[in-house]
Amino acid sequence: MRYLIIILLLVVSLAFFSSCKLGLRAIMFDDGGVKADRRMEQIISAINDKDSEAVRSLFSKKTLDEADDIESEIHSLFDYLHGDIDSWERDGLSGGNTRRDGKITNINRFSIIVNTDKEIYKIYVIDYSIDTINPENEGVYMLEVYKSSYSGGWDYWSNRMHAGIRIVKDGNEQEVASIATERLEEIIKAIQNKDKDALIKMFSEKALSESLNLDENIKYLFDFFEGNVTEFAWDNQYRGAGGITRSPSKKVIRMPTLFFVSTDKQDYLVYFLNYPIDEFNPNNTGLYSLCIVKAEDNANVEIQTYPWYPWEGRVTVGVYNPGME
Repeated sequence: MRYLIIILLLVVSLAFFSSCKLGLRAIMFDDGGVKADRRMEQIISAINDKDSEAVRSLFSKKTLDEADDIESEIHSLFDYLHGDIDSWERDGLSGGNTRRDGKITNINRFSIIVNTDKEIYKIYVIDYSIDTINPENEGVYMLEVYKSSYSGGWDYWSNRMHAGIRIVKDGNEQEVASIATERLEEIIKAIQNKDKDALIKMFSEKALSESLNLDENIKYLFDFFEGNVTEFAWDNQYRGAGGITRSPSKKVIRMPTLFFVSTDKQDYLVYFLNYPIDEFNPNNTGLYSLCIVKAEDNANVEIQTYPWYPWEGRVTVGVYNPGME
C-alpha cells in the first residue's frame, strides 16, 4: 500500500511539473505577442493624441542618433494620417532572439491595421523589445506607414530598414507626379511640332516591335489634336495597376497616367502607359501606350468604359486610333 501511494505521488508530481513546463513554454511563446500588443497600444495612443514627445520616446537611443530629422518625421506622420482613429489591430508577428554571453536581443516585426473615419492605413513596426547586448538599441527602430490601397512593390524588410519614420506613398507619389508631368510635356511638344521622330523615340523597343500602323496612327493623332495647350492637370486619383517595384538590385516603375489637357480649341483626356525605368526588362523602358480623346465625348463616363481604356485585356500598343480598331 505504501508503495502504491509513493507511485501515485510520483505520477502526480511528474504531471504537475510537465504542465508547468508546458505552461512556461506557452508563456514564452506568447510573450512576443504580448510585447507587440503592448507596443501597438503605445504607438496608437501617441498618434491619437498627436503627442510628439510620446512618439519620440518610443524610439531607441540608437534610432534617434541615426535618424535624419525625427522631429520632422513625426510631424509628417501626423500630417499624413487623415481622420480620427476608429479601430486598430495587429496583423502578423515575426522576429527572433540572439543570445550572447548570457545576454539577449529580441526583435519583433509586425503590422498594425489602422482604420480612421477617412482612410485605412498600415504601420509596419520593427521593434527591439529587449536588447541587453546593446541597450541603446532597445526600443522601436522603424515605423513604416502607408495606405492599405498602396499598389507598389516591396523590397525585403532588411533592405527597407530606416531609422525613424518612413512614409511610403503610392508609387512614391512625388516621384511619379514629376516623371508623369515631364513625359506629358515631351508628348505635347512632339504633337504640337508634328515631330514624328521625337514621338517615336519615346516608345520602348518592346512597344515599337508590337505596335501596328504606328506611322499612320501618329499622323491621325497630329491631325486630331488641335490648338495650343493652355493648361493641364494630372488626375492623381487615377493610379491604374501601377507603382514602383524593387528587388535588392533592380527596379521597375510602371506608370499608367491620366491627364486632363486643355488647348485654346478643345479639352482632351490624355492617357499613357509609361515605364520610365525597367531594369528587369530594359527593352520595356519607355512609352508603351498613348491614347488621346476629346473630353466632351467622355464626359460623365466611368473610366473603365472608355473604349481606349486598357481594361480586360484591351491594350493599345503605340498610338490609339479609333479608325484602326
